[in-house]
Amino acid sequence: MLCGQLSGVTATQVKPLPQEVEKPQDDLIAQVNNGQFNQQLPSVAAVNKEYMDDPIRFNDLFVCEVPVTAAPTDLKIIPINLLQTDTRQELTVQKDNGTSTTFKFWWYSNKTQSVSVSGTNCSTFGSFTNQVFALKLGWNLVTFTLNDDLKNSTFVVSAPTATRYTWTAANAAGAMLGQSNDPYFLMPWLHLDKYQNRR
Repeated sequence: MLCGQLSGVTATQVKPLPQEVEKPQDDLIAQVNNGQFNQQLPSVAAVNKEYMDDPIRFNDLFVCEVPVTAAPTDLKIIPINLLQTDTRQELTVQKDNGTSTTFKFWWYSNKTQSVSVSGTNCSTFGSFTNQVFALKLGWNLVTFTLNDDLKNSTFVVSAPTATRYTWTAANAAGAMLGQSNDPYFLMPWLHLDKYQNRR
């Protein structure tokens, strides 16, 4: 379940980005009432039937100075890092911790797999060492913390819950972290040519 409270944004509908999570076209559009929304994420069976035509390879989620090759090539992800409103505003779950910022992502994994990943000078994600992604088949909640110096980023994977998170404008986070010029902030795989048609 994706539950939300909008803050600083007015909308009547929200839907996940990028495009591959929008099929069938209207299934994942959530109605906003009094600034709140609830969206049931599709089951494993529904994802396999309707959404797995062209998911993201896990290694491609990280666009780094040295390409990440930690995961087997058959580990595929459908990531929801952002939502988009009916007025085309992009939203994220973020928390300013003073010297770092924490984000929440919802990632669907096509298999249960544990992978240890390191990355240097990665788009969006900075640098990180030996971060363990213990992914379960189905939806996973990924809590990502980016330090202001872009070093020692952390990722924590857990089971998603029906917690009502606050969603705010994503461009504010990009500006705060000095990444406002990155058109693919929070969706770095879109820098890769093979995913350029995903937005």
